[in-house]
Parts: sequence; C-alpha cells; structure tokens
Amino acid sequence: MGLTIHYQLSTQSDWTEEEVFARWEIIGDYARHLGCDNVGDVLPAHKRQDVTDKLHRIGRGLDVRWVAIHARVGWILPIEIGKGCEPFMLALCRYPGRWQCQHGHSMKRWHPTKISADWQFSWFCKTQFAGQFGLAHFLRCHKTVISLLDFCRKAGLDVTVQDESDFWEDRNEQRLIKSIQQNEALMAAFGGLIKDTVEKKRGHKVHSPIFDYHNFEHLEHEGRRRFGKMFTALMDVDLRNEI
Repeated sequence: MGLTIHYQLSTQSDWTEEEVFARWEIIGDYARHLGCDNVGDVLPAHKRQDVTDKLHRIGRGLDVRWVAIHARVGWILPIEIGKGCEPFMLALCRYPGRWQCQHGHSMKRWHPTKISADWQFSWFCKTQFAGQFGLAHFLRCHKTVISLLDFCRKAGLDVTVQDESDFWEDRNEQRLIKSIQQNEALMAAFGGLIKDTVEKKRGHKVHSPIFDYHNFEHLEHEGRRRFGKMFTALMDVDLRNEI
C-alpha cells in the first residue's frame, strides 16, 4: 500500500556482460549527479539473489509451489534515492531455459522455465514514505526514480513503467502532489483505524511508517473526513476473529 513505481527493463540486443556492466557504471554516475543518497557498486547478480531471482510456478491444483530460478549471468546496481524511499534496484540478467528437479532419491528431471533468453529485470520502488520528510523531499525522490528510468531508455534499454501516481505518463507535478496527499490521508485514516482496533481488542502493537509522520493526527482527521464513508462499515466490525 502506498505510491509505488513498478518497472521492467529488457533488451533484445546481444550485449556482452561487459557491455551491461559498463552501462550500469554510467547510470551509476548519473545517479550520483542527481544527488542520490548512496550509489552502490555494480554487483554480479548472484550477490543479490533476493532481488534477481525469478519465481517459477510448478504443479497444479493444490500441489502448486514456486521455485526460485537463479540468474545465469547478470549485473545489479543498488541505489539509495533518499530517506523514506525504498531502495531502487537496476539490473539486467539472463536466466536458464530449464531447471533441474529432484524426483525420488536418485532421478532428476529437467523442466522448462519458459523465461526468454533476453536480458531482463522486473522490480518496484515505493516512494510513498519519502513524504514523511516533507513534500519537497518526496517530489525529489519520485522524480529522481523517473529520471533514472528515462536515462535507462536513453542508454538503449526497453523500459516499461507502471507509476501508480501516473507521473511517468503525464509528468504533471500538480497531479503528483494531489496523489501523494490523497494517499497520505487515506493511509493515515486506515492505519489509525486498524491500530486503534487491534491495540484495544487484541493488545498487539501495530507499526507503520505513516505513524511516524509529525502531522499524523492531521492526516488521519483529513482522511476520515474525505473517506469517511469507506470506513463507516469497518468501524462497526468486530475484528476480534478477523485479525
């Protein structure tokens, strides 16, 4: 929950590993130019399998499970955009066309992964909670992520973006401001409702970055004013058995 930029990077160009590495080095320099809090070293994909692994679904019905497919080759560039903003990850990886599964004690079988052989990467970056440090800071973080994705396109990558604020598509700063303000109010009202209910009825503490905002109470009040009808039913529900 919260404004997030989802993105996919790919290229059908037959780049070598060295060419991919060089592009991330250049884009890393650009990120430093933009004033990002920290730009990490370009790392081989296996150093960050938590980010570069692809999940592959196998089985049917109740026997479905997910298998992590490790990148065969690839490079990843981790970037800290600013306080409150999730880390922004840039990578290009190639994945195996098949994976090996153990059957029984000795037999192994190969299964297709159905992953294309192109360089590719999919990830997301939540910018929502950069708003804790002020509107100007949020705008800088969100627009920096967009600028980096723009630069990836200039560097020859195919870039597909789903920006929940629509800023990627329209570059309308006023709509972006309206979107973050609306989301902050909504999250404060909903988070406050859940927090009050759970702590009162179950005695458990509820944590969320939205509670750390210096103007949380104002945001909560504004959210209930704007979205009160949405919460009316929730306020009357006994969550004792649902949480």
